[in-house]
Amino acid sequence: MEFSQSYLISMFILTIKACYINMQKRHISLALTAVIIFIFWGSPGNAQRQMEALGRGVVAVHSSEKQVFISWRLSGTEPATTAFNIYRQTGEQTPVRLNRTPLTNVTWFIDSLANLSASTTWQVKPVLNGKELTAGAGAFTLPANAPVQQYLSVPIQPPPGSSIMNQAYTFSANDASVGDLNGDGEYELILKWEPSNAKNPPQPGFTGPQIIDAYTLTGKLLWRIDLGKNIRSGAAYTQLLVYDLDGDGRAEVVCKTADGTIDGKGRVIGDSTKDWRTFTEKDPTYGKIVNGPEYLTVFDGLTGAALATSTFIPDRYPLNGWGGIGGNGGNDNNGGRADRYTAGIAYLDGVHPSVVFVRGWYGRSVLAAWDYRNKQLTSRWVFDSKDAGNPYSGMGNHSLTVGDVDGDGKDEICIGAMTVDDDGKGLYTTGLRHGDALHMTCMNPDRPGMEVFGIHESEEKTLALQTPGVAMFDAKDGKILFRLAPGVDVGRGVAADIDPTHKGFENWGGPGGLRDVHGKTITERTPSSTNFVIWWDGDLTRELLDKNRIDKWDWKNETTNNLLTAEDCVANNGTKATPCLSADLFGDWREEVIWRTADSKELRIYTTTIPTTHRFYTLMHDPQYRLAIAWQNVSYNQPPHPGFYFGEGMTGQPRPDITTPRVQQQTDASSLTGGTLIYSDNFSKPVDPRQWIVEAAPEERASVHTQNDQLVLDTKGGVTVWLNQLLKNNIRIEYDRKVVVAGGVNDRLSDLNNFWMAKDPGNKTLFTRNGVLESYDSLQLYYAGMGGNSNRTTRFRKYEGNGERKLLQEFTDATHLLQPNKIYHIAIITKNGVTSYWVDGQCYFSYNDPSPLKEGYFGFRSTKSHQEVSQFKVFQVD
Repeated sequence: MEFSQSYLISMFILTIKACYINMQKRHISLALTAVIIFIFWGSPGNAQRQMEALGRGVVAVHSSEKQVFISWRLSGTEPATTAFNIYRQTGEQTPVRLNRTPLTNVTWFIDSLANLSASTTWQVKPVLNGKELTAGAGAFTLPANAPVQQYLSVPIQPPPGSSIMNQAYTFSANDASVGDLNGDGEYELILKWEPSNAKNPPQPGFTGPQIIDAYTLTGKLLWRIDLGKNIRSGAAYTQLLVYDLDGDGRAEVVCKTADGTIDGKGRVIGDSTKDWRTFTEKDPTYGKIVNGPEYLTVFDGLTGAALATSTFIPDRYPLNGWGGIGGNGGNDNNGGRADRYTAGIAYLDGVHPSVVFVRGWYGRSVLAAWDYRNKQLTSRWVFDSKDAGNPYSGMGNHSLTVGDVDGDGKDEICIGAMTVDDDGKGLYTTGLRHGDALHMTCMNPDRPGMEVFGIHESEEKTLALQTPGVAMFDAKDGKILFRLAPGVDVGRGVAADIDPTHKGFENWGGPGGLRDVHGKTITERTPSSTNFVIWWDGDLTRELLDKNRIDKWDWKNETTNNLLTAEDCVANNGTKATPCLSADLFGDWREEVIWRTADSKELRIYTTTIPTTHRFYTLMHDPQYRLAIAWQNVSYNQPPHPGFYFGEGMTGQPRPDITTPRVQQQTDASSLTGGTLIYSDNFSKPVDPRQWIVEAAPEERASVHTQNDQLVLDTKGGVTVWLNQLLKNNIRIEYDRKVVVAGGVNDRLSDLNNFWMAKDPGNKTLFTRNGVLESYDSLQLYYAGMGGNSNRTTRFRKYEGNGERKLLQEFTDATHLLQPNKIYHIAIITKNGVTSYWVDGQCYFSYNDPSPLKEGYFGFRSTKSHQEVSQFKVFQVD
């Protein structure tokens, strides 16, 4: 929240008065409380940034023949003293705790005793002050006989190829981003598809359309956006931003659009009849779009629907108004320099995220900041360097970086050799001119604040300017800390701590070999790549990420050693050889990397299986690092850095000043009444096998019968009783159910379970199983189980149809567990993509599903139990 200066002065005066009065009354503690409230609540400098409420991020990797490596997140909002317990559940067996005492120093575990021939789930629960908590738990399931592999496989669906101007093209997976699209605390993937005829702005010619997809981590396609014929494809054009812009707990997607863009719901933006491309072959703008309207659109992350569209700022005119002293110092009138973009997210008010789009690199640069609040997209400010003679012109890179460089709690935008303040005014320009690589973080722990390292171009007429090819400057004021190689055109450069024997970051690229943080040469030898970097092994130095490899600099022998080669995977963007994404997506604080397979039918998310003695909260809760993931896909991709020194000799990880509001699930109690009754059964007649289908071992089926107007399940083994009626769209199922414990042979206080919206994606006939739980892993369905695991858990899952039983929520407290011989009134509702489970009028579970199951079958499920069901009804609801 923000306060005016007069308001703060008034509050301060009132606070002083309160102190005086309370001191007179000897209530000194109250006076101190008033001062504390003013300092920590009233000060605008202590506002908290709104960030994602992330889940536990548990991941389990079958890392070798006899080992599974499990890791999980520590949130940036959790106490540093949080410990963890880890449990393994094999099939339907009772979960077993694997650690003797709570884990306090690491967020990983190696399980060498798991029976991987069965479906196995590992659950991680937080422990605080000696008490194990249900809230904040997370789980991951490996299907039976999971292969040994160090990655998660995400199947993807390439768009069909086509042709334009008699030239065929196909699509390959390209850059990706992540966001929590459904508010469940875990990430989904947003993927750009690049046509094989994609082009950079100087090149004339037509391209295929720019396609954007959203997928779950299990490979379910959520939506597809086609930016249309009036958006060209290539690295410089579509900058894709994914972030929760309005604080509702679900991420939005933002990019430049045009006439004919088709959103994820199939609706057209602008005028679909307009084709603004140039068709005159001898025209220098042939195949380009240099006319027509340009838009900026916010899309719903859940559905891909366009939420808000505004005119893009600035327009492209004049086409020859974008030249300057950047690069070769030239200019053009063919839509080359006018169509160069970067973009990022920034907390310009210190609390809420804003969108910043940049047009122009080599000369004029325009930064336009936007806010998305209350479903409205509004312009916040515009910075325009205006002309080639302006000192802020020609300073833009092929990338940008965002962070709080001056310590005021608000973000600045560094686009290369210049930085714009949070209020849209120029903070400083260094005069170093345009370049490619850009790194900003605290690189020297002996200096306050952050540094910016970059490399710069010198070509043709700009050689005479003798600006440095390599330089580092103070991120706060632009003061040059070192400069090297005047007049040298340097194309690649990296800054990272890769040598623990030299304090601070090393840097390389251009003349001078491997250098220390002061620009002094350590050795003329350099690492084998000058590209991305990644935290992968267990120490605090960073590893090298290039092509489909992760390597480590051996500072003792001045050589590079390979740690991982991702077989059958390829990198993106030609010679740039960058991954789809590298980020701390799940597991502990180390980073994951996403590559595509050569056929672009699969994304593979590689995660480390190397133990570490270090424990940090997730890097995604460091604001600067998280914003770097949002802009990583922009133009010439660059690796992310946090807003503090992370490397050998670091003194600790500062706690982030953030707030993570939980998404409010839709649990409207009005859905418990009304609707049209479409089926009811009071079980006054014998079970009709045409209406109720029993799946169980043959000797168990007779134990499912009606008695005293009740459906009785009294079985030793697993049983599922299906209602043989396909249920569609918005429905409510309700009934009464009791678990009988009266001394019978099957009486056991456990497993009051349900399946609903169940379908078998591989078979037309659903009812072919024998009641064994593992046989249902190939189904897609929702599942709720009360009192499972011998009445230790009440849990909610979604079966994905590929063996994964995604645990969405779980309770272990007594109030959510079964009581013997108690009649429970159960209501199960699916409505407008939300499915919920109610017990005696209380909503236990609610899930706003990004890919809802819209039709399927309902079934009672139990194993070794004696249960009675009555008053069964199904309603179609509005």
